[in-house]
Amino acid sequence: MDDTAARPAGNAYIANNSAPHLLSSAELDVPSLRADDVHVRLSAIGVNFIDYLVASQNAASARVTPGCEAVGRIVATGESVHDLPVGQRVCVFAMGGCYASEIVAHRRFVVPIPDGIPDITAAAFLISYATAHHALFGRAALQPGETVVITGAAGATGLAAVELAALRGAKVIACAGSDEKLVWTQKAGAAFGIDYTREHTAKRISELAPSGFHVLVDTVSGPLFGELLTVAAFNARICVVGATATGGAFAPVDPMALLGRELTVLGVSLGAHRDAFPQRFAEDVSELFGLLARGTLNPRVSHVLPFSEAGEALRLITRRENIGKVVLQVEPRAASA
Repeated sequence: MDDTAARPAGNAYIANNSAPHLLSSAELDVPSLRADDVHVRLSAIGVNFIDYLVASQNAASARVTPGCEAVGRIVATGESVHDLPVGQRVCVFAMGGCYASEIVAHRRFVVPIPDGIPDITAAAFLISYATAHHALFGRAALQPGETVVITGAAGATGLAAVELAALRGAKVIACAGSDEKLVWTQKAGAAFGIDYTREHTAKRISELAPSGFHVLVDTVSGPLFGELLTVAAFNARICVVGATATGGAFAPVDPMALLGRELTVLGVSLGAHRDAFPQRFAEDVSELFGLLARGTLNPRVSHVLPFSEAGEALRLITRRENIGKVVLQVEPRAASA
């Protein structure tokens, strides 16, 4: 596990790259705390598509624990941690290690949770909403009145992007894979919905936005990506967020498709953004948690499963059966050695 990941402890799941959904359970001791570490006993774990990528790309000889997002209470801190007291509820955002009952993580991966926000809600919130916020406003500089197209719009990040863009006053065109999913995008604020299993997506967008869209938030990639570039407005901003339709393999970009309309393709990596601009990341997250605490944002939790069903949670998101977030609930247990 590298230093961008949390270190798992207690009851943890180990990835099997030959069958990513078949996670092996193991009992792990709590690793020694370094000066900037925080030991967190978990209560809820947010399930993300990157967890599947970690599980499937794990080297056979490595003991890798997936999981990038979790919620719990601090039970101990390293000697240099003075701003996070024992007992504080926190979200942890790390590049792996969170499918466990306890974790040890660097202080920079830990975000305090305001009072009044349930653990399940918090576990469904941080990565999805912070990624959508960074894409829309940090990278694409979305303005009120602009048209934004969001693919995978019924997933956790997609729904977050729909909600945030609509709150900013943008016209949102949501693309998803069923009528049921589109209903939820409309509840989140989408002006229009396109079922790309039944409709020609690019053609329909050109009907809804004859001058083209200004911003694309693409979470799925695949063949659709190239088609959407043909209906972009002049100077449109293209946010590349994920590749759930292709198992993490991003569609190639033809430079000729970018020239005529002077399109800008923008990579979106929440982890890289946090590490490069920690103060800005902290300010964005504080703003988002404030909106959540006031009831302005409403993350949808699609499924809550017991921690013992972590493999089933991965199946749900890889089969794209979720609408919103899948969360694992961790039952309280005795402290590990």
